[in-house]
Amino acid sequence: MRLKLSFACILLIISVAAVWVNYSPLPRYKIKSPIVSEEFTALHKAEGKRIVLSICIHCHLNSQTGTLAGKQHGNPRRLGDFNSGNITQDSATGIGKWNASQLYYFLKTGIKPDGDYVFDMPKYPNLSEEDIISIIAFLKSDDTLVRKTYLLNPKPRFSFLTKLLLHTALQPPILEDKTVSSPDTNNQIAFGKYLATAKFSCYECHSLNTVTNNYNQPEKSWGFFKGGNPHVNEDREKIYTPNISGDTLEGIGKWSEEEFKRTIKNGIKPDGTTIRDPMFPFYLLSDKEVRSIFAYLKSVE
Repeated sequence: MRLKLSFACILLIISVAAVWVNYSPLPRYKIKSPIVSEEFTALHKAEGKRIVLSICIHCHLNSQTGTLAGKQHGNPRRLGDFNSGNITQDSATGIGKWNASQLYYFLKTGIKPDGDYVFDMPKYPNLSEEDIISIIAFLKSDDTLVRKTYLLNPKPRFSFLTKLLLHTALQPPILEDKTVSSPDTNNQIAFGKYLATAKFSCYECHSLNTVTNNYNQPEKSWGFFKGGNPHVNEDREKIYTPNISGDTLEGIGKWSEEEFKRTIKNGIKPDGTTIRDPMFPFYLLSDKEVRSIFAYLKSVE
């Protein structure tokens, strides 16, 4: 009798918890934005555009408007249906009202000015001050990609699994009270590490699972650069990211630098096949950046 009662109590607790997770508001976070100047140089804007064209554009470019007004993601069905955000300068539906400090905090943590956490975008807690300012400078520029575009994207419809994770495991990175300096570009391994873990966030997709990524200390992410992270392409076909560590059997340990360059910049792998969506060529990388990323990845055990 006691066993039946205990089982009934456990079942009741689970049911109540499930209802709470499904219908309660998602967590909101307090904003502690540092003061960021809005005095940008032409070099800031140029580098910011290069970063945006390398990463942000693939999720945020709306083919109908020709701007970064957002579009529907090819999300795994288990996560729900949601769009990338409108990051044009429109004040009503975009980020037109956000100041540089709010953009800084958002890019570093994924937390919007209203406290909502955008879990499915890259986070840049280890990005240098120069590079983060460059992105902000471009987003606030007069470039046609970010011109005011009124486009109200549908509200996200998160699955129960996503809601559960947002209440538990999916937490924003901590914005540490420190200044992140630009790396020594002549130290090939250190520069490559910065590019692969901070600037272009390669580890976020190429580690074991997005849920277990450690944004503040990427090396502590499960399966760091070992691949196996489940993603989907625009047709919602499941694709697992490859191992790009220095392992000679499963990774890129036997690749030449030229093979790596051709893969990452042109999308052509050593076996002659092309990379598949959601991966895309990083054609704007310099040869020095490619060499540094390759050297670093080869050093990852």
